[in-house]
Amino acid sequence: MRQSVTIMDCLREATRVEHRRAELLPFAAALAAGNLPLESYVGFLGALLVIHSSLEQATASANDDVVREVWDDSIRQTPRLQRDIAFFQPQKIPKSPVAAIRAQLVAQRIRQRAEVDPLSLLGYLYVFTGATLGGAVLKNQVAHAFGLHGSNGLAYLSSHDDEGDAWKSFRRRMNAASIGETERSRIVEAANEAFASMARIIEALYPFDTTNPTALVQTLNWEAGRHGVPQDEREINAALRAGERSWSRYPYYKWRYGSRGARFTRSDSAWLVTLAGHAPAVMAKQITWLGQVLSARGMPQWLLERHLVVLHEELVAAVPDNASNYDGLLRAAEILGTARRTHVNDEVMAACASTFEQHVGDEWSRKMPEAGSLLAAAVADEKLGITLAVPSVEAWMVDKNRFPDRWIEAVHATIRMARERAR
Repeated sequence: MRQSVTIMDCLREATRVEHRRAELLPFAAALAAGNLPLESYVGFLGALLVIHSSLEQATASANDDVVREVWDDSIRQTPRLQRDIAFFQPQKIPKSPVAAIRAQLVAQRIRQRAEVDPLSLLGYLYVFTGATLGGAVLKNQVAHAFGLHGSNGLAYLSSHDDEGDAWKSFRRRMNAASIGETERSRIVEAANEAFASMARIIEALYPFDTTNPTALVQTLNWEAGRHGVPQDEREINAALRAGERSWSRYPYYKWRYGSRGARFTRSDSAWLVTLAGHAPAVMAKQITWLGQVLSARGMPQWLLERHLVVLHEELVAAVPDNASNYDGLLRAAEILGTARRTHVNDEVMAACASTFEQHVGDEWSRKMPEAGSLLAAAVADEKLGITLAVPSVEAWMVDKNRFPDRWIEAVHATIRMARERAR
């Protein structure tokens, strides 16, 4: 009788192309030839630390029985990576901002998977747990290239030296897990995504280049053109976290705008950070312009108002020494809020939200929370002279292919209610 293919064998075969593509990048050839810059190696470790920190936290706390069965502390790599990076810290080695941001985007993707499909994390775990299987060869190459000795700067690549059974144990747990064909396909898809993401990071690390002025914004969103973004990695990371929080708080974003909207959230959030250094009048003018543009495209200014508050919180947490520089974002949020309240105050917003939820019921209220508030905010923008504010939201929310009749009825009723109560 033919033995069934295990999940680990399936992953090895199904990811062969992406795996090989990553191995053939110039980074590996430069390392083997002893020509890889130290910046590239340390940047590689830094990117892995960002990814492993997110992956290990997400996997260890995953809301999935199979993932919990597979996870074990023996495959944790974060402490090793931290030791390596601490070893190189005194040398103040330059970073590749593009590689750092790409690593943050991978970490963000891991958190998204943990929320919507935690089982697929096993694909990422397969890729990054197995990344050091060739550690003995890589360790020798790195030690030779940079004159390293012992475990100094080599702890990550030494992970299979003193824990040789960690991979075998991981393999046994994976193969013993109850994983059906549909689940396998999701895990394989995630593993290929992980390999491709790692390849993009490696491409940014060799050749090592920090001089391209548009590289950062293109990394955040290839459709964003050439507008400014912060050069401080901490500020960009704060912008990414703010976007992630806003999308989690308002599922409307994802449902309506998808991956393209996520890219523009990243680049727009980063651009908003750069406004913090401008005079108040300039900032107010720019944010008012952005609010009007977004509202006409289906995102009432209330969403930008709330996002500015979240962005301020993330920036202050990331760069506390510059906290006062970010106060302009709160002032801009207040300008938007004050304008909105002149026509639709917070009490009307709350009443519209409550009435809408009562009409559509708990299930649909959970699917898209704050829909009533969003409609009321669109009416406020309409009163402020943005003629497309209501139609751009209403047309999408009354699509019969997307929503049930009671939802559509609630949309029309809420818009009427907001208009009747608006000043």
